[in-house]
Amino acid sequence: MNVLFYQHQYPAFGGIETVTTLLARQFVKDGHRVKIVSFRHRDGTGLLEQLPDGATWQELPEERFDSAANMTALSAIFNDFVPDVVIFQDSYTNIHTLLFEVIAGYRARHKVKVFAVEHNEPLGTWRLRKADRNLWTVFCRFVKICIWPYYKRRRLKIEAGRRVEIAKFVDAYVVLADAYAKTVRELVGPVLAGRVLVIPNPAASVSAKAKGEKENVVLFVGNLSVTKGVDRMLKAWRSIERLVPGWRFRIVGDGDMRTRLELLSLGLYHVDFLGAQAEPSNYYKTASIFLSASDYEGWPMTLCEAMSHGCVPVAFDSFGALREIVENGRSGLIVSAFNIRAFSNALRKLMIDQSMLKQMSGAAVSGMASFGAQLVAQRWYELFSCSKVRAAR
Repeated sequence: MNVLFYQHQYPAFGGIETVTTLLARQFVKDGHRVKIVSFRHRDGTGLLEQLPDGATWQELPEERFDSAANMTALSAIFNDFVPDVVIFQDSYTNIHTLLFEVIAGYRARHKVKVFAVEHNEPLGTWRLRKADRNLWTVFCRFVKICIWPYYKRRRLKIEAGRRVEIAKFVDAYVVLADAYAKTVRELVGPVLAGRVLVIPNPAASVSAKAKGEKENVVLFVGNLSVTKGVDRMLKAWRSIERLVPGWRFRIVGDGDMRTRLELLSLGLYHVDFLGAQAEPSNYYKTASIFLSASDYEGWPMTLCEAMSHGCVPVAFDSFGALREIVENGRSGLIVSAFNIRAFSNALRKLMIDQSMLKQMSGAAVSGMASFGAQLVAQRWYELFSCSKVRAAR
């Protein structure tokens, strides 16, 4: 079987790109051919080196999605590779028009199944954090409250219309968690709701040797953007740093919030900003605790990779898939969003109770076994071969 992944960027440092790599490796291992097509890339991630023989990557000539050059190039890729399955990985970007136009012509000659994947929490971006208080932000918030009902109706119409457009064309619209399926089914309506299916992201398998000896390290890995909530982590850390001597907080990643976050960390003596790293697994190996404080997430790959290495998560209950990944009190601690005091208390509790930390570490590793690449790939194969999958032609 020939499987084509279609997405905005690859390779790059991000969850979607990591998922594509893990699935591509498993598909090739199971005897299939894989091609990854993207509009742009970011060097230095090491993902291309992880692709096995039987998986290739090709970048389209222009970043502008609807260009004639891209149309010609993508059509040539379809004619040469002859995919049996297309997995559209970026359902919330505007690259679907080009793909669907090419597939429409391709379907006249070949059978192909098309699946769209939504990698974020549906409507997650609606949960905007409260801005710092000043006269301007208070005024803006008052205006937003006044116009919210009208804005909400308009946004819902746009969000629903986009998903209906995609769901009509594809064989299945895949989301990452049961909590997300309910939202998308409501958006696309009863006629298309049957096409909304759930397949979680795979977690990378980690050998016992790769886990390494744990140290008194709290870790965050990810983009330093405002939605990741690293400022919340620093506030929690500030309240307990002096109470837990011998522990360090390491922040792996880069982004537009880095300078501001470094300013917030002034006066803290055990915080390290390490920048973006091509091999974050080196930090998962030694860290004991992993922090998640995002405004919203889809299915965070850094959280899963951390747990695969035995890092125990402390996470805000801020996205629907969290409780499908973390079993509260067993494989990690889930805290009401966005209670900084409760977050810092949960973090300190783990740091001072080594017995609990060790027990949860083992549970975190075993919990990730159910999301292994082989098991997730099997769910994809069942979808590939399902005769009940419908598509509008």
